[in-house]
Amino acid sequence: MKKRLLADNQKLVERFGAKKISSLKDVPDFYAFKRGLIYSHRDFDKFYAALKKG
Repeated sequence: MKKRLLADNQKLVERFGAKKISSLKDVPDFYAFKRGLIYSHRDFDKFYAALKKG
């Protein structure tokens, strides 16, 4: 079951042109990132940089 879920998640990442969160160097200290609930993104790095900048 877990392997199938991982494969399905990978297909979604590829299909929607997202990137894996693990590719980011700077991620918030938030439980959803730590537990892998959020596993991909599109431009989160730009959003987070702007958020930190103010």
